[in-house]
Amino acid sequence: MIIYKNADIITMAGNEIIHNGVIAVNGNKIVKVCSNDDFNMAELDGENHVIVDLSGKTVMPGLINSHMHLTMWRSFGSITLSKDTATQAFMAARNALNCIRKGVTSVRDMGHKDDVHMQLKKASEEGVILAPRIKAAIEIIEMSYGHAYHFCTQVDNSDQLVKAIRQQINFGTDFIKIIASHDDLWHIESEQNTVPWFSQEDLNLAVKTAHDVGVKLSAHANGSECIRRVVNAGFDCIEHGIFMTEDTAKLMKEKQITLVPTLSGYKENSQSYWNRGENWTKRYGKLWDGHRKSIEYAVKCGVNIAAGTDTLGTMPEEITLLHNAGMTKFEALAAATINGAVLLDLDDKVGSLEAGKLADFIVLSRNPLEDLSALEDITYVVFNGSFYDIKALDNIVPRCSIYIQGW
Repeated sequence: MIIYKNADIITMAGNEIIHNGVIAVNGNKIVKVCSNDDFNMAELDGENHVIVDLSGKTVMPGLINSHMHLTMWRSFGSITLSKDTATQAFMAARNALNCIRKGVTSVRDMGHKDDVHMQLKKASEEGVILAPRIKAAIEIIEMSYGHAYHFCTQVDNSDQLVKAIRQQINFGTDFIKIIASHDDLWHIESEQNTVPWFSQEDLNLAVKTAHDVGVKLSAHANGSECIRRVVNAGFDCIEHGIFMTEDTAKLMKEKQITLVPTLSGYKENSQSYWNRGENWTKRYGKLWDGHRKSIEYAVKCGVNIAAGTDTLGTMPEEITLLHNAGMTKFEALAAATINGAVLLDLDDKVGSLEAGKLADFIVLSRNPLEDLSALEDITYVVFNGSFYDIKALDNIVPRCSIYIQGW
């Protein structure tokens, strides 16, 4: 048994913060979380206990990235299928290691055209490779020639939509992702630069098909009309949600629909240094401008929010942007931990530090409730009970021109 002592512990179990606390771990499970004053070694089974002194450190649950793409995270250039499947697999494996380096112990991969992320998920579960806990959509579904159609499953009508959903459910997808808006009609200027790409009837049909067998649905949805349709259909989660109205945010709150805004992803997409082209940068700049207002509506109305980065953002940046949009620091940390765990149906295992849950936590040199930049200063990660020194992981990840520095 390993006893981690003398740290300040942000448990994310309610509002509890334990000063000078203890986490006792047996195998991959937490057996006790308490203050030093309430800790009695004699209560624990066995005799060969290892003590890890974390004096001056802050401990919190491992971060949960609720919207990301393991094959594409933080890489330069356009998002295309130009790289062969083997190269994409190597890139996904590297990003899986980068997740652990950055304190991300669970992820929600939003899908891709090939099977790389699903095979990585299987390899991780079988212990073949070090990777975060993965929940994933097999492939993204959309109506023909929509947003990012080159790596989505395209359907032409309602019957094909139902077939695609049933096929993914049969093959074991963790959830269904649908792209409900088209954001890439470069030649068509509009106030919001995005249009609906599914009818209300088809969105309703998608929800019924998946919910009939207990599978959740998530929608990439931008634009006020598209978001309204998705909310009315009863999707479980909205990704991005740019140009959301206050009335729609209120309805999301009422229907308990989660929002994963991916603020950092859109902010980074609006920056030219990612080499995605002038048109891309200009268009995403407009979307980023609209997003800053949308997230304020969501926060004001009390919409349940989970943190995700999409292809370019980082979790510290995402959490900071959520705080800037009106969430308290604690609420922003909850979006990246327990809220994500609930969305991924993992809250019985991770997301908070409690006896009986898996030993997933990060050790920080400073307290993020005082300064969110502390999330950039991770010393150790404990993932599924195993202890990782971040400096050691840093030393085995080589510099690579495909990625931004430090990735």
